[in-house]
This record gives sequence, C-alpha cells and structure tokens, in this order.
Amino acid sequence: MRSVASDERARRFGPLVAMLFLSSLTLLLPTSLTRPDTAPPAIPEVAPVPPSDPQADPPISNFRALGAARSGLDPGEGSGGGGAGGGAAAAPAIGRPVAQANADGVGRTPASQYECVAGRQTEDELSPTCVPYFAGSNGGVTYQGVTGREVRVVLYYDDITSINTSQGSSTPPTNTIVDVDDPPRPREHPVISVTRSWQKYFYRRYAAYGRKVHLFVHFGSRDAQGSHSPGSVAGDAALAYRTLKPFAVLNFSGGGLAGYYNEYMWQHGVLVFGAPAGHNNQFFSRYPGLHWGYNPTLEYSAAQYTEAVCGILKGRPADGMGVGTVGDAQNGTSRKYGLLTTSDRDWPGVRAQTVLSKRLIAERCGIKPVVEMSYPRNGRSVDNDLNQQNYADNIARQFQQSGVTTILWPAGHETKISRAMARMRYYPEIIAGDDDLQASRVTGRFQDQVAWNQAWVVTSQAYQPAPEERICTQAFRSVDQQAPASDVHDFACEAYTDLRQLHTGIQAAGPRLTPETLNQGMHAIPRIESTNRQLPTCYYLANDYTCVKDSAIMHWDATAGSASDAKPGCWRMVGDGRRFLPGKFPTQVNLTQLKRTRDVCNNYVAPATLSP
Repeated sequence: MRSVASDERARRFGPLVAMLFLSSLTLLLPTSLTRPDTAPPAIPEVAPVPPSDPQADPPISNFRALGAARSGLDPGEGSGGGGAGGGAAAAPAIGRPVAQANADGVGRTPASQYECVAGRQTEDELSPTCVPYFAGSNGGVTYQGVTGREVRVVLYYDDITSINTSQGSSTPPTNTIVDVDDPPRPREHPVISVTRSWQKYFYRRYAAYGRKVHLFVHFGSRDAQGSHSPGSVAGDAALAYRTLKPFAVLNFSGGGLAGYYNEYMWQHGVLVFGAPAGHNNQFFSRYPGLHWGYNPTLEYSAAQYTEAVCGILKGRPADGMGVGTVGDAQNGTSRKYGLLTTSDRDWPGVRAQTVLSKRLIAERCGIKPVVEMSYPRNGRSVDNDLNQQNYADNIARQFQQSGVTTILWPAGHETKISRAMARMRYYPEIIAGDDDLQASRVTGRFQDQVAWNQAWVVTSQAYQPAPEERICTQAFRSVDQQAPASDVHDFACEAYTDLRQLHTGIQAAGPRLTPETLNQGMHAIPRIESTNRQLPTCYYLANDYTCVKDSAIMHWDATAGSASDAKPGCWRMVGDGRRFLPGKFPTQVNLTQLKRTRDVCNNYVAPATLSP
C-alpha cells in the first residue's frame, strides 16, 4: 500500500498548488504547459446520449468486422522492417497464424491461433472481437515507438514506496528504466515482476499483427531536495522519450504531478492511456486521439447523476429518512433539497462536477435546493482540523433548521458532517454522486453508521468480488501462478484496465499502427450493453476518449459485511449489481423500493485518506 495522505486526491484531480509551477517548466518544454483540469467549458450539450447523426459515430458492426475483413495489404509483403506507413485503419487478413508468445514472451509462429473465447480475444467481455490470424505486412515502422517487431510502451511510477508487499517494505530504484525483457533480479520491486507477467499475458492473448507490445517500467527521479517536483517529473518524461521514443505511456504516478509527465509526452506525439477521474471534456480534447481515459468525464458523470436524481426523486415524497427526532416525522412529506459542496481549491474537478450537476438538475427536472452549504476541506476520511468540525456542525444545523429531507452531494468526500448529524439525531436522505472515495466500502466505514445508513451513491465503479474472483486476478493467474496474492491485488490489478484499453486500441487499429488508426479503431467499438456486473459498458462517442458509459446505484448497509472482510458496513448494489445506461435509470419508484438486503455488497476499495 502506498502513502495515502495526499496521493489519492492528487490521483483524482491534482492539487492546485502544483500547477503554480507551470511557468517554471517553459525552459524544459517546447511550449508552456496548460493546467490539465479546469472548470467545465461552455458546451451546447452534456447529456450522455449517443448523437442521432448517423455519421457522428460508426455503426456498431464496424468493430466486429475487424475479425473477418481483408487487410487490403499485399499478402506477399513481409511483416517486418519497411518505411513509415499510415493511412486508414486496416482489418487483419485471414491466412497465416499471427505470431504467438512462448513461455519467455518471445514471438514465435506456431500452427495454432490465439486462445479466443466465445468470439472474443479473451475471457474478459471487454476484450475485442477475436482476430485469430494475420497474413501480410504490418507496415514496419508506422510511427515513433513502432517497428515491424515491437511497440514500445512505458509504465511510469514516480513515488511508489510500498509497504505490505510480498517483500514487506519495498522501495524501487529512482531514475531507472527497466526493460521487462531483462532477466528477473533478486528482490526486484513487485511492479517489475507483475509487469513482466502482464507482457506475457497480453502478447499471448491480444493481436498485435506480428509485433510484440514491449513494456518498460520507469521509476522516476527526485530533485536536489529529495522530492518529486514539476521539474523532476518533466525531466523523467524527457529521459523516457529520449531513451525509448515510446508509442504510448501508462502513467501511474501520484503526488499531483502526473500532468507534467503527460504534457511532455503529448507535445512529443506520445499517446497516454489512463487518467484519474474528474477531468472534463476540454481536458481530453486538448490532444485528441493522444489521451485515452477509462473513467467518464465529469460532464458525463454529472449527467448520469442528474438522470438518476430526476428519475427517482422528482415529484415523490421523502421516504428514506432515518428514525430520529425529525426524520421519521418528515417521511411522507414533500422533499426539501439541500446541496452540499466544497470550497477546497485542491479539488477543482469535484467543484466543477458539483456546479454542473446543480445546473443540470435545475434545468432538467426543476429541483432546486432550499439551502446550499459548503465545507472547506475535501477528501479526508480522518480530519483532525477543529475548523472543519465547526463547519460540519453548522452545515448539519442549517440543513435541519431548513427542513431538508434530501441532501444532494454530486461530488466530494467528508466524514465529520455525518457525525454532526448523528449528534443531532437528524438523518436525512443523502444522494452522493460519482466519486471514487464515496463509492469505497473502506471510506464509508469512517462515516457515522446510523446517519450513513440513509446514504446512496450513483457511481461509475463496477462491482468487485473478492480479490481472487476478479477478472484481473484470473487473467493474471493464467500466466503466473507463483506471484504472491498481495502483489497481484495491489499492483497487477491496478494496471489491468489501462493495459486492456491500450491493447484493445492496438488490436483495433489494425496492422498499420498510428494514433489515427487507433482512434478509428476505438471509435468502431460497438455499443453493447454490459450484462456483467464486474464490467461497465464501454464504447467511445464522437470526440470522446473515455470508456465507461453506464453507472450503478448503491445504498449503504451499516450491518452487512463484504466478501473481502468481516467488518460491518458495505455498499449494496441496486438490482444486485445492475448497471444503467442513459435512459435506463429506474423511474416511478422511490428509494425504499430500491433497497433490498439481498443485493450484493461491492468490495471496491479506495484508500482512506488522513489529515496531513
């Protein structure tokens, strides 16, 4: 486990103070950097509804066609070397089997095809349509970091001092790039060993048209004061680019400095996969086709939250307040809404998502809060600041005195307010929005459990079963049975979704890999609704570069234990884990009708955050 005092809030949005160093980087970068997360831009429409224009997005059949169409390449051409290629995305030709991986991850061409499952590349239902064979040329060198034999990809970590690994405390070398093709070394950091196994897995299971996706682990440097800084992170990016000129990077850094690494890479044409939650559409459109995120944009999350609130709450009386001096007396009366916000400038994404949600809820269903309250410090599960307690007491008092039955909390995480409510025996309905910390069973246990028993959350997070039952664990175990469970759960599964998204893009691009063909391939992924509660519905709308398109609704059960531990308190998932696309949220139903004790508990965990 990493240090979490500041890491989690940095991984979501990046603290504002770090961005004040942007101007100092102009000597390092060819152009000045731009703050990656700003207030949402003025946009004509933010609803997560597929556009009606048939040309705006490809038909859903395109991606499936990749498995059977001809490549259009001369079948007599070889697959290695050659000059730079490009052009439109090409589907693989049927013919000779694509190169496979042997036990050490080196390419061979056996007489068998990929281990496809039910027409997909792997058992994971988000894997692309099976491409069992490839014959012809892959174009050789089609882009920087791409040759006829490999695609170079960097996994970047800056501060990854770790405890509770298989080695106990494990600190990796700084300012070091590790080629995972190199032989294992004694007591190498678990990130290196699990990445080596992931390279083997994806080489065996995903089509790369005669190429190997060659992974490198990059451990960042520190500045003269022994700290990570904008300068040291930008310098790390310059080193990786100068040394490898990678096709893509996966950035797993913390400390609020990820944007400096990414900015350097984008300005040099390198693709970046993965992004913390809470970025807006403008953030992704700055480098279209070079940045691919898994979590939805804040605009999409706000629209999903709005639809859930409008469909379930509008026009119906309060019925979910807890038994107390006020709560049970107000059940059955018209709802009065309060809005909970934060003024914490270290969380610009939370603030922007809240502002947008408030506007959408007023415009689309006429719900307006009778009172709006704000707290100054966001994102701390444990906060010893006395001023925060004073704010919490005042917030609870104002909500109660205003007769609020239902608190709308579109984004953010704080625990003192629920404790203040409990002291007052005031238990309103709490409807939280898409926030990693709110959706976590661990952080929920820091809330007052009587007050939090009236809490709900609309979240993009999917169901997570016990660690050994997760899709990422089972995929990893198919190539590595020896890795300690702690390393698999803490490091391998952290990287899986971004690696899957990267390899999906490479396969969807076809043989001639460029950012343009990858963009075309990703936007050809069909809109197929997920029926697996572990997986979201994933596709890409026009001018859209994020995967998740649906949400779950969860309600807190203070007495229930999860599959991962026996401690009480978990988020139960409405409909036993059902996920809701736009237009499919429950309507004509009230909160208590959605609350069932047989609904599955989600084991999703975000690290609890402590007061610095």
